[in-house]
Amino acid sequence: RAPRRERETLESEGDGPRTGRRPRTSRRQRPRVERKSIGSLALAKRQAERLGGGWVEEVWTSFRRSRSCVCVFADMFKGIREQWRALEDCVVRPPRAEYTERELVGGRSGKFAVGLASGKREDYDITNKRGQTLKCSYYKPSMRGTPTELPCVVYCHCNSGSRVDANKVVGMLVPQGIAVFALDFAGSGNSDGEHVTLGVDEVDDVEVVVAWLREKKKASHIGMWGRSMGAVVCLLYGKRDPTIAGIVLDSPFASLVSLMEELAASHKLLTGFLTKPLISILRRSIRKRANFDILKANPLKAVSSSFIPALFGHGKEDDFVAFKHSERLYEAYAGDKNLISFDGGHNSPRPDFFHTSVLIFFMNVLGPLSAGSPSPVRRTGSPNTIPDEVLLQEALALSLT
Repeated sequence: RAPRRERETLESEGDGPRTGRRPRTSRRQRPRVERKSIGSLALAKRQAERLGGGWVEEVWTSFRRSRSCVCVFADMFKGIREQWRALEDCVVRPPRAEYTERELVGGRSGKFAVGLASGKREDYDITNKRGQTLKCSYYKPSMRGTPTELPCVVYCHCNSGSRVDANKVVGMLVPQGIAVFALDFAGSGNSDGEHVTLGVDEVDDVEVVVAWLREKKKASHIGMWGRSMGAVVCLLYGKRDPTIAGIVLDSPFASLVSLMEELAASHKLLTGFLTKPLISILRRSIRKRANFDILKANPLKAVSSSFIPALFGHGKEDDFVAFKHSERLYEAYAGDKNLISFDGGHNSPRPDFFHTSVLIFFMNVLGPLSAGSPSPVRRTGSPNTIPDEVLLQEALALSLT
């Protein structure tokens, strides 16, 4: 037999092995494979064509199948991430209200009239504890003899609202000699911030606003009116500041976690045994993204030590925040309280009798008007009624631009 090196030389020249076996190719003679990682299907196919042979086709086919599986799983996880992000947005980044100065009562000039009462809007920028600028508006009667310090109601909007939501409140209270202070919470409207926290951080914004009103001597007594998330803010702040004269609570939730569980069950998003674990995961992801704990959005724990007079209102057909949330809060509330139910859902227009009850409530808790305050303006022929939608339209129409 010839030496091994000679046999390999003969086989490489085409004589083939004498034993009948398949010709072998030395490592030096095999086609060199690109060392770059296969980053695309086209690159893998070029390498397969370059190498040639049946075994390469098998490798190429396996790679193509594995690549397809990876793409499928990648697309699937990408879809899950997007859905999870959307779920987080429902909590911390709902649709943000956009508006212009013209949409505020008073327009650009800030002057307006409601029925026989004239008023003025003053806009302010207030910085909260986190260094964010809050866009605020202070509405007051502008008749002769109006004092600097007036009874004032701070209006707190919902999670996707803004200070524009207070337009109707202005039409109701300003003719009665009550000032209205409306603000965009951080993360809402035109204020700074990227996220809402459903009451956890918003309560700090209210604390700064109340301190500002007292420092500037713009309020003799302070009441609060909140809707949905704003009502939760009122409940949480009421525990901090017992000097608030009274609070109106329109459709508050008792606990954010319980609300999330109810919504998941009603929309059949999750089965019972998966709800709590996923909410726990959502809690951690929201804490990482927006830096707040959803467990702190729990006014039910605060109401047992709050003694501020409170008026609850809730729609009986509310399918977002169920009526039982207000019932639970009402039963646990320690102070003077009243609960009004009415037809409609979470965002339905509130009936006139509810607004009448609110006005009577504020007239009682804010006390008599101070000396020199303008007398309440009544509509001719309706001495016991409050401004309605017609007067609101008048206020917007009579805004002096």
